[in-house]
Amino acid sequence: MYSPSNNYEFDVPARWSRSKASRQLTIYDDNLKIMYNGLGLNDDDAATLITSSPFRPTMGVGYFEIYIIEDGCDNGFESLENSIHISNSFIMFTEIIHSLRKIGVGFGTARTSVRQLPGWFPGSYGYHGDDGNLFHSQFYGTPYSTTYGKGDIIGCCIDYYTRTVFFTKNGINLGIAFKNIPLCRFYPMVGLRYPGQMVEANFGKSPFAFDIQLYKSSACQKRNVQKINEI
Repeated sequence: MYSPSNNYEFDVPARWSRSKASRQLTIYDDNLKIMYNGLGLNDDDAATLITSSPFRPTMGVGYFEIYIIEDGCDNGFESLENSIHISNSFIMFTEIIHSLRKIGVGFGTARTSVRQLPGWFPGSYGYHGDDGNLFHSQFYGTPYSTTYGKGDIIGCCIDYYTRTVFFTKNGINLGIAFKNIPLCRFYPMVGLRYPGQMVEANFGKSPFAFDIQLYKSSACQKRNVQKINEI
């Protein structure tokens, strides 16, 4: 049976890759903060990037967080008001909010497209802010949790011990999102879709909102007990 170790001889994800990023994204000097600079007319204008280094099965557990600085709603409403009359209809209001908050946090392989949000392209997984749904290798999502936007911190954990994935929101575990993930290298990803959207990644240089160290300790203990029981 596969057994991850605590061997960190490889580089861990620490920054966004400028060579594996959509041209519709502005990457700041710290290689952590990004902003959408595309037209944002439709889903074909989605823009994604991945990290320069991946999570590896030998790490056991991989985790990162994305802080939503701007979700596009402020700029979106201003531009919409200049072009169309916004109805009092709650349905229309909801649809507008959803289109502006199309942000995806997730991970994928090195072959993931940078022109689609995480989860839309084969080999990628994502949790989207506009509807709270999960996506894996398709454009149709499945219900998972609440929506998210400006001011929220979204985390993504890949547990290679159990081959599961869960997301966090503002330090709270939202529950298992994906099961039976392949034991391969995965790159953290974030995708933006609308002008004005800006996010910042935390790969561990700053304290996380979620206590990942406590989770790692618990996961390691459970794995050790399992190994003993297998003897």
